[in-house]
Amino acid sequence: DPKACRNACYGNGDKDLNDFLRDNVAVTKKMKRDEVDLKLQFNVDGTIKKVVAVGDNDELNKLVEVAVKDMIWNASVRSGLTIKSEVKMILKYDKKTKSLKAEELIVNPRLGPKCMTCTSDDELFTK
Repeated sequence: DPKACRNACYGNGDKDLNDFLRDNVAVTKKMKRDEVDLKLQFNVDGTIKKVVAVGDNDELNKLVEVAVKDMIWNASVRSGLTIKSEVKMILKYDKKTKSLKAEELIVNPRLGPKCMTCTSDDELFTK
């Protein structure tokens, strides 16, 4: 579909992303107060080109970088083609899930409101 579009997303959306963080980033008691500004740059296939984790706790930054560097996301799609993109988010400790949680996700380039659904490649590129 030449009009197909999607913002970069992980799995089926925010829940899958937060589950990944819970399962792959072990937060110590000391780290619970810290947050991480995370920036991910993606190739057109959804693999990660660059990870930048910035926060007050270097140990937590490193844990996050190592955990996310091999993630494969659903790449952004514009006009039916996968494109390079960037996602920024803030990771904060969530008491309820006892793990890091992604907040304030921003995807660049920004696509229209109808592109917000985290659709799988199979659904998006059905012939």
